[in-house]
Amino acid sequence: MKLEVGKTYVNRIGELVEIVDNSNYTTEDYPFAGSDGGIYTKNGFYYYGNDPVDYDLISEYQPTKALTLEQIQDMHAEATRGYCIEFDHYLKAVSDTEFKYGVGVNNAS
Repeated sequence: MKLEVGKTYVNRIGELVEIVDNSNYTTEDYPFAGSDGGIYTKNGFYYYGNDPVDYDLISEYQPTKALTLEQIQDMHAEATRGYCIEFDHYLKAVSDTEFKYGVGVNNAS
């Protein structure tokens, strides 16, 4: 991974850090400045010696795409298809019983 100004990255603890500058005003080894106030190597290592630390940048941030209402409804329909069929059979059986014996919610007898 090579850092680029303007892109956002994820550190080891899940925080988002935008690279805001690479003017080399810090050191040659740590030319990138992050929105968190930290400085980074071109590969995303945080300025804290050679050991991995929580603030190392480990991947570029990829925002998830929001689903449309239609996609959510389709996913729900697919996930509940079997349950709906069973429930429809149950409703039919209840309706048939109410009709046959004249009992039910809408019948006052």
